[in-house]
Amino acid sequence: MKNYLLILSAIFISTIAHSIAQGKTTEKGAFSIGLKGGANFSTLNANPEGDIVGGAVRWEDVDKTMSTNFNAGIILNYAVNSIFSLQPELLYSRTGVKYDYNNGGYVAHITDQFNYIQVPLLAKFSFGSDDVKFNIHAGPYFSFATGGTRKADYSWNVFGANITDNQTYNLEVKKGGIQGTDIGAAVGIGVGFAAGPGSIFVEGRYNYGFSNVYNKDNNTNSSSGDNNNLFEGLYPDNTLTNGVINLNLGYLIAIGK
Repeated sequence: MKNYLLILSAIFISTIAHSIAQGKTTEKGAFSIGLKGGANFSTLNANPEGDIVGGAVRWEDVDKTMSTNFNAGIILNYAVNSIFSLQPELLYSRTGVKYDYNNGGYVAHITDQFNYIQVPLLAKFSFGSDDVKFNIHAGPYFSFATGGTRKADYSWNVFGANITDNQTYNLEVKKGGIQGTDIGAAVGIGVGFAAGPGSIFVEGRYNYGFSNVYNKDNNTNSSSGDNNNLFEGLYPDNTLTNGVINLNLGYLIAIGK
C-alpha cells in the first residue's frame, strides 16, 4: 500500500510542478479562509496484513464494520497561482472502529472511538471556470490524540451458563489507551461553486495512517475505576493504523493578498 502511495505522490508532484509552470498568475498571493465539516467513515488497517490479534485469529478475518463519526474545523488556502495552492487545515476529528471477536466461546463486541486534533498540510490543484472549480489535493497530516472510549459487550459460557458483562473504558493517551500522535497521508477530490463573496464546496478524502493507534501498555482504567485489560482479544504488539474516509461540506471566502 505504501508503494502505491509513493507512486501516486510522485505523479501528483509532477502534475503540480507542471501546473505551476503553466498556470496563470492573476491570483498569485491570494488568501482564503473557510470552515468545513462532515462525516468520517473509519476502520483500522493491519500492517502488515496477517498479524495475529488473538489466538489464531487474523485482523482481516475479524468481523468488523466502519464506525461513523464526524470532523469539523477551519482551513486556510494560499494561491500560488490560479491552478496551484497550499492548504493547511486545523480540524477536530473523531474516528474509530467496530468489531466482533470470538475466541473459543468468549465473544466481545467492541466499539472504539478516538479523538484527534488533526493538521493536514495539502497541495491543491484546481481547474474549471470561475463558477465551478474542481480540485484534487494531497499531502501529509499530523494528528494529536486527546483521548477516546471503548464500549465493550462481553459474553462467555461457564459450565453451560451464559455470562454477560458490559464495560466502558477510557482510552487515555499514552496510559494504556492510544498513542499520542498519528502521522499519515491524505488524498482527495472536491468541487466548489461560486456563492456570494466566496464558494461553497463538497469534497471526499481518504486518510491513510502510518502510526500504530494503540499504546503497547495494555492496562487502562474503566469508568468504574478498576484496572482492566484493554487488549482482551487484541494483542498490543499488533500494528493497527487509521483508515478514514471524509465526506465534507464547507465554505471558503477570499480575505485579500
